[in-house]
Amino acid sequence: MHWIRIIAVPPGDPPEHIRSAWVGVVIPIAEGWPCSPQRHRVLVGSLNQPRGAFWRWWATHVKRREEMFGYMVDGISAIDALREQDPIAAHWWEERWLGVWPMPNMVFAAEACEILHEVPTDAHAGQDPTAAEQRKGIPPHTVFMDIERALEPILNNAGLQRIEHVHDPESPGRESVTYGAEAFRLRLLWDGMDQCFVLDADRWANEPANGTWVELARESYLNWMASPYWAKEVSERIRLVVEQFLASWNPT
Repeated sequence: MHWIRIIAVPPGDPPEHIRSAWVGVVIPIAEGWPCSPQRHRVLVGSLNQPRGAFWRWWATHVKRREEMFGYMVDGISAIDALREQDPIAAHWWEERWLGVWPMPNMVFAAEACEILHEVPTDAHAGQDPTAAEQRKGIPPHTVFMDIERALEPILNNAGLQRIEHVHDPESPGRESVTYGAEAFRLRLLWDGMDQCFVLDADRWANEPANGTWVELARESYLNWMASPYWAKEVSERIRLVVEQFLASWNPT
């Protein structure tokens, strides 16, 4: 097993303060890749785009690529290691990289790295990539239930009651739960076809219902990135959207 330590600010798309947070972090070489730097074709500009299935396709097939001479590392382990040193920078990567890039590996430029044959005891080091591979993501149904548990007391306090639950576990899978009040309904949906969680409402505040659902939030899901930390963040973001929507109906 070989590792790299980031010894200089690596080049790339992110802001400098995000890139500089990598300095000092120790990351395992990706499984199956040599411990010497190689030439890789890397995407340029993809981290500046929104999240979602379309942008993952766009980043993979359309965006410009450039050649980089560097080391291939396990991306999940890299972000885990970065979190120990700088949680804010790690969160930035979870928000941008995990939602756009379809493969769990990263490339770091050789000039910003040094190769290590063992991990220093005081290093902020990521997991062995074999262990990261064995770490399965939280299943969508479990994430769905966690989100609903976070929303239910808020919705109940606002006078909305659970009126429907639909679960189709067959591939690709679909699950939804609907909460309703006299004025409107809110629905949380897992869409297995698009691999995303969707929060929608059947009308906006002060507007008549027209029989269609209005999307309020969308969160993409990738199995290998679905850690407990990620699931908690998704629940929190959707909870905030719900609170903002409810406030639009009951302004203070």
